[in-house]
Amino acid sequence: MEQVISKSDPYNLARQQIACWRGNCVDFYARGERVIGQSLLAIRSASKLPESIKLPHLAGQRVAIFQAQLVSIGLSEKALNAVGRALTEWFQLDEARTYLAHGVLDVALDSHAKWFAIFDANVFRANEVKAQRWTISAGEAQQHLENLETAWKNLSAQLGQVRKAIAS
Repeated sequence: MEQVISKSDPYNLARQQIACWRGNCVDFYARGERVIGQSLLAIRSASKLPESIKLPHLAGQRVAIFQAQLVSIGLSEKALNAVGRALTEWFQLDEARTYLAHGVLDVALDSHAKWFAIFDANVFRANEVKAQRWTISAGEAQQHLENLETAWKNLSAQLGQVRKAIAS
């Protein structure tokens, strides 16, 4: 059943805009996980003991293994620093991923019909669960998406160089 969003209903229009923005963000997070996974696979394939490099199900665990293996591939200090900066830039934006992927959305509108996305999520850390909330305005959301795109492009480029170095 197709739902028609009325442009005269600011609440539903806001939900539609947030859903679009959220989907774009989640796509960038998926792309980041993919290039990290591809790079980990390249390191594993080039290893003398590939079975010693685990490929866990959880993305965070793959990232930790990737970071630990980076030193073993013989990159220059300059290249390692560039990859480190790209990973740092990427992970500064990663906290929002939990809310975007797992948060329950609520929408608030100000008196000018500008939206605020409110995400409630259970965050699991250190064997504990905490109910947390993240609120972001439409302007902040656009900036987050732009920062995410920039960080993804940088991460993708740097990890492409890693895979190229492994292949040579």
